[in-house]
Amino acid sequence: MTARPFVCRQILIALVTLACSGVLLVPAGTAFAAGAWPQRRFDAQRGGSSPHGLPEKMQLQWSRDLPAPQPAWPASQYKLQFDAVPEPVAADGRIFVPSTVNDCVTAYEATTGKELWRYTTDGPVRFAPLVAGDQVCFVSDDGCLYCVSADDGRLHWKFRGGPEDRPVLGNERLISSWPARGAPVLENDVVYFAAGIWPFMGVFVHAVDLESGQPLWTNSGDSMNYITHPHGAKAFGTVSPQGYLAVGDGRLFVPGGRSMPAVYDLATGALDYFPYDKKHGHYEVSVGPDEFYVAGQTFSAQNGDAVKGVTPVLNDGQSLYYLESDRLAIASLKATESTKPKLDRFGKPVASETKRERTRQASGRLVGAEELLLKAGNRLYATAEQQILAYETPTTDAGDIEPSWSASLDAPVETMIAADDRLYVVAGSRLYCYGAGDADATTAAVSAEAGSQPDVIDASLTAAAGEQVAQILAAVPGQQGWAVLLGADNPALVEELVKQTEYSLLVVDSDADQVAALRQRLQAQGLYGRRVAVRQASGSPAAFPLPSYLANLIVVSDPAVSLDNDEAAWFTALRPYGGTAVWPTTEQQHAAFAAAEHDPQAQIRRAGDWTVVVKAGALPGAADWTHQYADPGQSCVSTDHRVKAPFGILWWGGPSHDDVLPRHGHGPSPQVAGGRVIVEGPDMLRAVDAYTGRLLWQRDLPGVGEYYNITAHFAGAGETGSNYVSLPDRIYLFQGFDLLELDAATGKTLRTFPHVIADKPEAWGYLAVSGDLLIAASSLVTVDDKPATHASGSRTLVVFDRTTGKMLWSRDAEFNFRHNNIAIGGDKLFCIDNLTQKRIDLLRRRGFEPTGSPTLYALDLRTGKPVWQTQENVFGTFLNYSAAHDLLLQAGSFYRDRAGDEVSKGMTAYRGADGEVLWKNDLTYGGPCMLWRDKIITNGGGGFSVDMKTGEATGWTYARAYGCNTAVASEHLLTFRSGAAGYYDLASQSGTGNVGGFRSSCTNNLIVADGLLNAPDYTRTCTCAYQNQTSLALVHMPEAELWATGENIDPLGFGVNLAAPGDRRDADGVLWRPYGAEVLPEAAGKFRVHSSQLAAGELNWVAASGVEGIEELVIPLEFTGQARLRLVFYEPGDKAPGERVFDLSAGKESLLNDFDIAQATAESGAAVIKTFTVAVPADGKLRLKFASQTNAPAVLSGVEVLQAK
Repeated sequence: MTARPFVCRQILIALVTLACSGVLLVPAGTAFAAGAWPQRRFDAQRGGSSPHGLPEKMQLQWSRDLPAPQPAWPASQYKLQFDAVPEPVAADGRIFVPSTVNDCVTAYEATTGKELWRYTTDGPVRFAPLVAGDQVCFVSDDGCLYCVSADDGRLHWKFRGGPEDRPVLGNERLISSWPARGAPVLENDVVYFAAGIWPFMGVFVHAVDLESGQPLWTNSGDSMNYITHPHGAKAFGTVSPQGYLAVGDGRLFVPGGRSMPAVYDLATGALDYFPYDKKHGHYEVSVGPDEFYVAGQTFSAQNGDAVKGVTPVLNDGQSLYYLESDRLAIASLKATESTKPKLDRFGKPVASETKRERTRQASGRLVGAEELLLKAGNRLYATAEQQILAYETPTTDAGDIEPSWSASLDAPVETMIAADDRLYVVAGSRLYCYGAGDADATTAAVSAEAGSQPDVIDASLTAAAGEQVAQILAAVPGQQGWAVLLGADNPALVEELVKQTEYSLLVVDSDADQVAALRQRLQAQGLYGRRVAVRQASGSPAAFPLPSYLANLIVVSDPAVSLDNDEAAWFTALRPYGGTAVWPTTEQQHAAFAAAEHDPQAQIRRAGDWTVVVKAGALPGAADWTHQYADPGQSCVSTDHRVKAPFGILWWGGPSHDDVLPRHGHGPSPQVAGGRVIVEGPDMLRAVDAYTGRLLWQRDLPGVGEYYNITAHFAGAGETGSNYVSLPDRIYLFQGFDLLELDAATGKTLRTFPHVIADKPEAWGYLAVSGDLLIAASSLVTVDDKPATHASGSRTLVVFDRTTGKMLWSRDAEFNFRHNNIAIGGDKLFCIDNLTQKRIDLLRRRGFEPTGSPTLYALDLRTGKPVWQTQENVFGTFLNYSAAHDLLLQAGSFYRDRAGDEVSKGMTAYRGADGEVLWKNDLTYGGPCMLWRDKIITNGGGGFSVDMKTGEATGWTYARAYGCNTAVASEHLLTFRSGAAGYYDLASQSGTGNVGGFRSSCTNNLIVADGLLNAPDYTRTCTCAYQNQTSLALVHMPEAELWATGENIDPLGFGVNLAAPGDRRDADGVLWRPYGAEVLPEAAGKFRVHSSQLAAGELNWVAASGVEGIEELVIPLEFTGQARLRLVFYEPGDKAPGERVFDLSAGKESLLNDFDIAQATAESGAAVIKTFTVAVPADGKLRLKFASQTNAPAVLSGVEVLQAK
């Protein structure tokens, strides 16, 4: 079920507002069973308190194993451990438990622990369900909200949270691009939940009727608001819903996981505010009277401001409960509030500070308690390591309060709930049930997770499947990565693939019964979710929407499935660099297939009875990023032509950043080559699959990155250069005194290169590769007496034949070869032998007087002999070379966190062939410069371009918000940090945009290569509350939203995109902005939905926002004569034809009469565009007037104004 593209539909919502005006213990009107624990922490406020008591003394009734959870995020992401424990709910003698492994919710009988039913989804179920009457609701990473029968698990209804079924790899599982990680909350028979964790993909918050599954409202338009991020930087983004939604005071609180919750109007879904706090955030939020609580902090529900006060652990609707150490305090709900000035260290008022105080009702010391988990009736239940402790709730101030009951377990208590006179406890992947009376010995322990074990497959079928797998493996390279099996008809083949290979396996079939049977079999074997997942296709399994570049192997099992058709789908799903599809064919079938037309990248052959198709080599138009600055010429530009905005997510997750270098150490840039992303740590180097995030290998190399393992702001590799180079077949790096050659496929050492002087090992300082030559520098040069492992320059250059390991030549510097002053291209090595003036001055202060002249050399790369050299005006601290223009640029790379002696003024360009000076200038700029096409683009907190032929500034500029890294370029993009991860869209010149939802690193980790925008996580030690902290990869996704800011508009042709979050240029080059016209009346309402909610069509991103109730639009123009108008309309609500009709005029000219926008929209499902030519008034102000003919007011999304030719 898909939500209609409206902002809100107020169906019975006024009742919700009335009911939520105060804090309710159990919402009136919701059919919760007596004694139930119906949702996470009991109620919609997440108070953790039930009015129903438990027996005073209890015994273990039964226990059973649960599948060990597989959390989405690593343990170091402590704000996002929402699924580290399976959180149950219970009602009417049943307990309902989610599974992140089996992708299901399972119902167990309360008295015995016996499994009653399970419902399996298409993704991990990471959050507690909720239960009301016969309805059990839960969300899945497949992006859907489910409602099933509490009695038997039958599906009542299903609601998709995102715009479509678009599977991707997320946290190492095949899930929706819009996983539903805003866990459902129930209030007054309305279920609220959220889907989508990447703002640039869209975030969707929904209110759904519990009984029917129909949407009441959807907020999809606030995904990419232009808001203040940490460090005060403006960027596009919003909340990333990850955690348990909560309700209180007429508001819906949507947790942001690592960031603060967003707060919505419960009745309409309108965003009230999103307080983007720099540090605070958590997946758990609870609500009190006019306040909410996140991560031990209290905030005003009115505006999100921090409030000074103690955060309660429990809220029973009458009192708040606090626990500090083992001291319990109980206070009144009602608080007195006071505000006083907040003073700076000089005693000057700088802000106001609000403090709330409550009347203490009772207190005491809970002897032995470490964590207070819940209240049931008049008892409190706490934990201490492997114990459960119950205490009577004090009514006055008391001293020590001893436990009234306790129980010991074999593992630490992780969670517990109280329902139906029973206490359910999860500890160590086991579910325990405590209740009154002795347990029946026959039910005290239930060990099997599933009911019966699967049937044994006939030995002959297993043998045949084993032979099939052997034949397949003989035809394909490798046995790792992702394999896709089309057809669920052969369980033996599935089990043999698991047994004989290391593939993660996805099985796809269109038969619902076969899918269900295979899922049940694999769950019983403990294979589901860990090695295998099964999905049902709506049509042919070959046309299943697999993620691009996922599969190392595609196998056809079902003879009824043919790969002759749907080739565009399955071939796109093959991974570049050898992804293989195999299926059984006859000789005639193979010959017919081979003779047909196929993708140029496809290599077709026959192997036994199988047709084999290999996706060979790199993606067309893709390119590698092999060096610190892209290539040995230090161009700082990727030549990848595939990557352009707008972007869609390809995958996220991958190995944790726990072993990676910290962000402020400015370690070497990640490198991408041959489908691998190479990232360094203090003591390791790792390779990750660029197309799936899978860890390919990680090599322990003690001390290899220790120099950069620093949390203070530090120049790092920006000064010293990188200590490794990555190629499709080899990786070269230095570790201490050793220069190593590694196999890029395995990480194993193949060779250690000799030192320049065999008996005198020196530290290495520079690396580059050009063709079959390895270029290095050794004998570090410093200006102090301390021994160095890294430095900005070296004494000796050396070149090896990397195929033989033989040293070809070496050269010593008179002063120093600065590593950033070495660039390679045109069969030459360009370098500067010099010390900067700051270093010379330092030496002079220490009594040394350097002699000689700085020299710029062009050396023959194979012999080391000078081709040309100059001592005139040698000043630079950064050389880079453009092969396309045979241009060598001498400049600097001054910017924050770069070396302290960098040059920031002046450029000189030389012809690489002979050293002729082409031009010079004295511009001031930030660096390093990017040699992009025929322009030189400068760096820093923004930059400008210089004509590569003349050296003159072109007048073009770009801007960026806060960011401590330097920009790098590709054919269509500049990438950098601008608050969040940022880019400038060079292709459309729309301006500066963001990939909202994460920050890029202080070392630029937004690398365009291999057809992807690669973003390996390089933000270890960052505690700023950005929404997500993970590795990811992006691909060009034309239908995605793209918003930018900062570009200048053409006064002779522009668009006004009303209520849009930012700027965007259309296919004709016209820039649309959300301002530039006056809307009358000012009180006209704004609307915005995500453009995916509209049918595909021209300018649907313009139609997705607008104003409702407009009477006049005044557009000031800077030209006279006639104007060509394109007006964009869309029906934002659920108006039927005839309900919204209006006229439109420009001056005295009538443009539209009785325009029925609902009728026009209903016919196409997309934007309605009307074109007119009108006269420009003498005063230069174009006035468009709207006259409604019905009760529903006029609407307008946007207008394009062009000077008529």
